[in-house]
Amino acid sequence: KSRPASWEAIMLADGNLKYGYLPLDVDGYEEMCDAYLVVAGQRFPVHSAVLGVHSRLLRKMTIDLRNNSASLGNDGKLEIPLDDSVSVRDVTMMLAFVYGHRPELES
Repeated sequence: KSRPASWEAIMLADGNLKYGYLPLDVDGYEEMCDAYLVVAGQRFPVHSAVLGVHSRLLRKMTIDLRNNSASLGNDGKLEIPLDDSVSVRDVTMMLAFVYGHRPELES
């Protein structure tokens, strides 16, 4: 079995996920996330401002969804659903790039 890439989510012994695309050396960074990208039933914590800087589409989606209370999760954070054509791997690779990680791609 191959090891996950450093930017992929890893299940910790306590059952929580550690998101490799977020800075690992900053305490509380994940708690500062104000939104989730939702793909294939999985929620990926993100900073909507960071996404907005990197993507006009995600910026527009965020602005549009903020006006709809049905887009908020139980924790009050915005949930940004992505199309079924987007895979979990696509999202983790995109987030790794957005957050400054440069993953090596296999061809």
